[in-house]
Amino acid sequence: MTSSNNALGEHLLCTHCDEPVAVPLYTPEDREKTHAFCCDGCLTVYNIIHAKGLNEYYSIKENSKIFKRRSPVEFKNEKFTYIDKDNFLKEYSITLESGNRVMDFYLEGIHCVACLWLIEKMPEFVPGVIHSRLNMSKSLVTITIKRDFSFAEVARELNNLGYRPHPLKIG
Repeated sequence: MTSSNNALGEHLLCTHCDEPVAVPLYTPEDREKTHAFCCDGCLTVYNIIHAKGLNEYYSIKENSKIFKRRSPVEFKNEKFTYIDKDNFLKEYSITLESGNRVMDFYLEGIHCVACLWLIEKMPEFVPGVIHSRLNMSKSLVTITIKRDFSFAEVARELNNLGYRPHPLKIG
């Protein structure tokens, strides 16, 4: 992961996605300007990864050498309360024998292995999420939650991570 701009004309690269940076963004704590970001989306995901204690992502990414071109994501402040309405849940979720519930979401903004890794780590930082499995090729995530947890909470968390969620009807 190189984030340098030197006299030899090397390009400044985004700390998160490794794309060239035209106008760098930095965290307020980065007084020496060592970690440049290409957009608010990458800066936000970087901050989330560190805040959630998932820092090992960057060493996994560096060792895997899997890089894909990405674009910034759009953030919206939405409550998603409609998802927890009884009629909606009947059409969009499945209740398991245990009382736990499952719902599929189409996600906007899926770009790379970082997206996969972060979304599948949700059970580690969202207490009501039991299981999260992402099909990257379809941008489809299947989420299993505890019986007393809220799918609106899940949707808000996905949205806060930068992935606009769209619940899918049961087939």
